Amino acid sequence: MVAAFMLFHSAEAPNLFTATEIYLNIFRHIMKKGEPGLKLRQLDHFIQRNREKILHLCKLAFSAIKKRSIILQDCEDNNIELKFLNQLTFKDGPTLAKPYCSFLHNTMQEFFAALLLLANPEDIDGVLQDCKSEEGKHMRHVIPFLCGLLSERNVSLVKCLFSEEHIKLVSSGFHEKLFSAFLTTQADEDEAIPEDYEDFLFLCQCLFEMQAPLPCFVFFSKIKYSFELVDGNIDPYQCCALSYVIKQSNDRKIELDLNCNVSEQVLKLVGDCSQHIRVDSCLQTIWTTALNSQNPMLFTGLLNLFGPEFHLPVWEPLVFEKAREVICQRQEKISLILHWDPASQHLSEAVYHLVLSVLPQLNSIRLTPPQFEIISSDEWGVRERSFHLHLCLIAALCEEESEGQSVGQLATVRILFTLFRVTNESDFLLELYSRAKDSQHPLSLIQALQPVYQSGPEVWTIVLSEGKASLFLEVLKFQTQKKPVELRGWSNEEDELRVFLWCLPYISQLRFPEPQDGSISSEEWKQRVKTFHLDLCLQAALYGGKYVLTTVRTLLTLSSVYNESDFLLDLYSHARGYESQTGRSFISALLLVYQSAPGCWSIDLSERKDSLLLEVLKLQTQKKPVVLRGWSKEENEVRNFLQCLPYISQLRFPEPQDGSISSEEWEQRVKSFHLNLCLQAALYGGEYVLTTVRTLLILSSVYNESNFLLDLYSHARGYESQTGRSFISALLPVYQSVPARWSIDLLKRKASLFLEVLKLQTQKKLVDLIGWSDEESEVRSFLQCLPYISQLRFSEYSPDSSRAVKFLVNLGGAAAGCVSDTGESFSELLSSVCSYSTFPFDYEDDYEQSDVLLELYSCVKLYESETSRRLLPVFKPVYQSAPELWVIDLSKRKASLFLEVLKLQTQKKTVHLIDWSDEESEVRSFLQCLPYISELRFSRFSSNSSKAVKFLVNLGGAAAGCLSDTGESFSELLSSVCSYSTFPFGHENSSVQSDVLLELYSCVKLYESETSRRLLPAFKLVYQSVPALWSIDLSKRKASLFLEVLKLQTQKKPVDLIGWSDEE
Repeated sequence: MVAAFMLFHSAEAPNLFTATEIYLNIFRHIMKKGEPGLKLRQLDHFIQRNREKILHLCKLAFSAIKKRSIILQDCEDNNIELKFLNQLTFKDGPTLAKPYCSFLHNTMQEFFAALLLLANPEDIDGVLQDCKSEEGKHMRHVIPFLCGLLSERNVSLVKCLFSEEHIKLVSSGFHEKLFSAFLTTQADEDEAIPEDYEDFLFLCQCLFEMQAPLPCFVFFSKIKYSFELVDGNIDPYQCCALSYVIKQSNDRKIELDLNCNVSEQVLKLVGDCSQHIRVDSCLQTIWTTALNSQNPMLFTGLLNLFGPEFHLPVWEPLVFEKAREVICQRQEKISLILHWDPASQHLSEAVYHLVLSVLPQLNSIRLTPPQFEIISSDEWGVRERSFHLHLCLIAALCEEESEGQSVGQLATVRILFTLFRVTNESDFLLELYSRAKDSQHPLSLIQALQPVYQSGPEVWTIVLSEGKASLFLEVLKFQTQKKPVELRGWSNEEDELRVFLWCLPYISQLRFPEPQDGSISSEEWKQRVKTFHLDLCLQAALYGGKYVLTTVRTLLTLSSVYNESDFLLDLYSHARGYESQTGRSFISALLLVYQSAPGCWSIDLSERKDSLLLEVLKLQTQKKPVVLRGWSKEENEVRNFLQCLPYISQLRFPEPQDGSISSEEWEQRVKSFHLNLCLQAALYGGEYVLTTVRTLLILSSVYNESNFLLDLYSHARGYESQTGRSFISALLPVYQSVPARWSIDLLKRKASLFLEVLKLQTQKKLVDLIGWSDEESEVRSFLQCLPYISQLRFSEYSPDSSRAVKFLVNLGGAAAGCVSDTGESFSELLSSVCSYSTFPFDYEDDYEQSDVLLELYSCVKLYESETSRRLLPVFKPVYQSAPELWVIDLSKRKASLFLEVLKLQTQKKTVHLIDWSDEESEVRSFLQCLPYISELRFSRFSSNSSKAVKFLVNLGGAAAGCLSDTGESFSELLSSVCSYSTFPFGHENSSVQSDVLLELYSCVKLYESETSRRLLPAFKLVYQSVPALWSIDLSKRKASLFLEVLKLQTQKKPVDLIGWSDEE
């Protein structure tokens, strides 16, 4: 009754009670019940008053237990004792009766005996020793009650008999005494175990009564968190005790060995403590018991406990039907764990059919090896794989027989793959195909499995060991579309390679993932992969040129191991080596490959021989571009590459993108390579080096011609000083023929170097200056270059024109009074190189040229005033020849300066005015320029036409009645420079021209009316010659004004009316 109460949970008492706690409450209840009118708050005081009587009863109980008796001697007939005792009367003779007393139950007697031990703690050690002997074994029933009385949880119930200090004093170290008495330490081990199974359960009861985590922790440490349950028939009290102790293990799990017949009570215990125990070694026993049980609740608990996992011993066919029923009733999917039969090497057909019948309810299938059988992991893996393969074959046959459709097999096998947790589907499918071929019904099995191979896998991941390639080929032929293939290994035998060649048409991509187990280095693996590719091509070469070409293209498409150029070079080298080893010819079979590919060679010659590239290039039928990613500096390698140039259409040097070298360093490396090539070519003679230079300049865009030739000269000089060998003489044909013009930046190199190179020329050349130094030494050095220059120009890439003017002035100053080695005047030489129509540029830009010439004149005049040295004569020929057309902005320049420049001309020039000043002094200054002007135009870049008309009127007003130094009338000169067909612009636009002419006439008439001075005669000649066509809008002009203008013509002209007024 007490044990059942301990398992009962209610709202009033939700926590589990210990036996001691229950008996303490029974003791207190009886004490209260025996004293009518006693209130609950008075109970502790009442018990204290009767302490001696209670202890007397305890002494009687303890004495009787010592004698193995339930009869109490010398009982006092007091109220306290009678509350807990039964009074019995036995005949002691025919006429004699003797009274006896006993407790209501022997457990109550043990409880009181425990109270006595608490009162007399000096007797505890003796009792513990007695408990270990056979004679005193019955005394151990007292100990759990003593443990409960020492529990902190029960202090409030016991303190009416014993003080808290007394209880703490007795309990201190008590659990160590208990473990010392009932645990035996193994020899040479620190593990302690109970002497027998009963001792183990007894200690668990004691720990349960203590209700303290620390003793439980000490207990676990001593038994190493592992114990064995020998008897499955444990009572509810023991079950509660075990459950409590196990749950004190916290995060660390207890290894529980159920070496017993597992009862339902044990299953409930396992379920209650599932988070604190491991029962892996006895799962099959648990599940067998559960399957033989008629309690359906056990399955729910076990499935919840194990994840859910269903453990099935395969040697118990009697429980298969029950297992099928339980699994099929589950709504959630489960994992099926099959425990192997230790007495058999194979599984029965019943096991396979059971698995297939519950397939939809499973999320995984796993086999576990026999518990007590020693088996290697490899051997067990073979058994497990055999089970998986056989199950798939049975599934395929079952579906074929039952449905005769392909959908069933595919779905079933796919489900099995998922359940098996197949890590390498490809290997499994190949093994399955091999197993099907070797079976008793190969044709029907292969036909049944065909849908499986048509659909998967997404990527083939295989190791092509010996004999496997042919099997793989058969499987690939079932595919409906090409799939990627990952090769993790392969055989180097020729037969296997040839078979794999036939697999290529069925593959969409070929990959070679590097092994991660450290068995081979990355470099070794890459080399193995490359050799595999090359061996495949050599085997393909045996079938002919077209087949090997197809193979090469296929491999380059499928695999990313090689770039095309490296592959073809390695293939050539590999074929050469194979020819020398075997005596068989391969190069001739590969000719078609090298005649068609690649479109562009991309190679690193630091990793291979240039001589190999040369051999391959010679097989080409046309020149190809070459991208060089690296090269060797060795002379023989550079010389070998020279031989490659005739077979190359373009030479490129892409900069590495990995950050291993800066852009500047890479550019310098590329330039040095070009220069070294030329120096090596120089060893073969002048014509060869000239051809090499021209070829390099055509093939490569790294250098412009001028910089290349200057760097080559400097490089050759340095090489001569290092080696003592002569190169400059060999380079003479180069410098005597190229370049047609020099384009250099003297900021980046010395003028003295340029002079040395110019001296090698056989004729003068044009020089474009991109940049220069204004240092006096550099200016004087460049001056020495003038005898070898035909024209000196300033490139469009040069800095601003003011700097160019400054340089010319400095150059002219340095040239003054100096003569060359041949006696020529440097001033004359400077004048000569600057005397060309577009000076100082290579291109026509009238405005910029005009501005520079005016700037140069201004600076020359300033130089002369500061130094008192004549410089203008040096540049006078320049002004006599250039420009063809003056385009100037007189709002930024003084007209008086322009006049001085115009006077240097030998003939009149056209002037385009972009802008001007209307100040009277500037107008009069410009008037003085008219004798040196052939046509006066207003540039299309000038401001609006009204401003131009105003300037013309002011100019005409200033010219009236004035004569030039030669006696010419300025009015006539003005009329002369304005009398041209497109006046007043340099381009034809009838509408604008007509409008300006009418505007000019109107302003002239207004001027005459305001000043009473005649101005129209100055422009009369203009109206007599222009325009060829009148294009006017009479809605904006008076027809009467137009009439006046028309009367000035000498002949009739066409008129285009753009608009008009009907009033007019």
